[in-house]
Amino acid sequence: MEELKTVLPAGASYIVTNDSSKYTRAALDAVQMDLMLAVLLVAAVVLLFLHAWRNVLIIVLAIPTSMVATFLVMYAFGFSLNLMTLMALALTVGILVDDATVVLTGLRPSPTRCTGEGVVDKKRPRLRWGNGVR
Repeated sequence: MEELKTVLPAGASYIVTNDSSKYTRAALDAVQMDLMLAVLLVAAVVLLFLHAWRNVLIIVLAIPTSMVATFLVMYAFGFSLNLMTLMALALTVGILVDDATVVLTGLRPSPTRCTGEGVVDKKRPRLRWGNGVR
């Protein structure tokens, strides 16, 4: 704004009527806090249910990586950091965490194996498919 004073013609002045930067900065602080809380909660839930530090590490590294990539794309396309982009960012992180959790649970080995002949479980007798029972 100080640079504008030098460009304005003599006798002209400006008045800031609405400064939305205060609200945007407060929203940015809230989003940062929510993202940190989300990372901690997701790490705790994944560790609690999947019992694997490797999966926790994957999710904890995926979130900051996607955030950096998002900010690079926003900068490249000239987007500003406002309330709409912050809301979109928070929703996208939620989707990322959800998808990462689903993928990790899908990749987790099952206690039983399914072969072409049937389900193999050490505690139960072998079941055969196509033995006339439908």
